[in-house]
Amino acid sequence: MVGFCLTLRLRVGRKSYIILPKAIREAVGIEEGDEVIVRVKKIGDR
Repeated sequence: MVGFCLTLRLRVGRKSYIILPKAIREAVGIEEGDEVIVRVKKIGDR
């Protein structure tokens, strides 16, 4: 198991999808079927 700690600001899409940019996926070697852990922090109100 390889561990990484990244902080990204991502937007949730219309169908509740969160997209990891291709450059990030390639940099850390994330491929289809891999699992990632997501820490959620809400920033501000709309």
